[in-house]
Amino acid sequence: MGLNIVAKRRYYLDDFGMGWEEAYLIVRVPNSKERREYVQRLKDGEKAMEAELEPLTDTKEIAAVSAKYEEMSQKYILDMAKSLVTGGQVPDTKEDGSVEMATIGLEDVDTVLDAIGSVRANDLIIFAVGANGLKAKN
Repeated sequence: MGLNIVAKRRYYLDDFGMGWEEAYLIVRVPNSKERREYVQRLKDGEKAMEAELEPLTDTKEIAAVSAKYEEMSQKYILDMAKSLVTGGQVPDTKEDGSVEMATIGLEDVDTVLDAIGSVRANDLIIFAVGANGLKAKN
């Protein structure tokens, strides 16, 4: 009987903004197949962009192609991050302006990741796979 080991880590958002000191996302560690597919898809996109840019000389066309692939890359990074987040805790601002920490579920992941952006989502992926060499906080 084979083992099915699923590891989860806490990705802290304490440096994201004021009031986020206790905020974190729970991320699952992607399996090796997911990691390989993610890296391959990014590499394939880079190769496709280079092939499309190679014959171009007009700076406006180059900028348009670059922007297209940047947008595709950011969407893919956010999609991958969304697939890894299983929950967490973030500040929730009430109608009266007060802020409370709220536990988030899968239905809230899109909203939170859209708020923190694709750069932070990429950091989350690096953290989830352990590629950054950091230990998860307890």
